[in-house]
Amino acid sequence: ALDVFEQIAGEIYGQWADALTSRSQELLRTLDTDYDAIHFDPRTLQIRVALKGHTNILQTNQLRSQLSLGTREQLSLIARLAVSRYLSRDRRLPLILDEPFANSDDERFARLMRLLLGELSREHQIIIASCHRQRHEWLKAQAPDLFAERVHWCALRPLGSP
Repeated sequence: ALDVFEQIAGEIYGQWADALTSRSQELLRTLDTDYDAIHFDPRTLQIRVALKGHTNILQTNQLRSQLSLGTREQLSLIARLAVSRYLSRDRRLPLILDEPFANSDDERFARLMRLLLGELSREHQIIIASCHRQRHEWLKAQAPDLFAERVHWCALRPLGSP
C-alpha cells in the first residue's frame, strides 16, 4: 500500500511541477524579467530558477547567495501566484498581500505593481496592506491610468481615533 501511495504522490507532484512551471513562465513573460521560468522539482516541489538565454539553472540553495533580496521577493511572488492560480483551478479568488514589495527597488516595485494592477486585478480582487503609502502615491503619479478604476484606498486607524 505504501508503494502505491508513493507512486500516486510522485505522479501528482509531477503534474503539479509541470503546471506550476508553466504558470510561472507565463507570469515572468508578462513581467519581462531576466528569468525564463521558476522550475518546480517533480519530486520535492523545491524551486530552481532558469535565466533567459542561459543554460544556467540556479538551485534552491543558490538563490539566497546569488540573487538580491528584491529579486528573491519578485520570484517568491511569482511562485506564490503560480501555486495560487493552480490550486484555485482558475477561479477568481482574492489575493491578499502584506507589503509584497518592501525590498524591491523603485523599478521592480513599479513593474510588479503594473502586473498586479494591469493584469491580475482583471481576474482577482487584490488587497495590499502597506504602511508605505508614499510609494504607492509615487506610482499613481507615474501611471495614473492604472489607479483610476482599479485602486481604492482604505486607511485603517486604531479604534477610538478620529
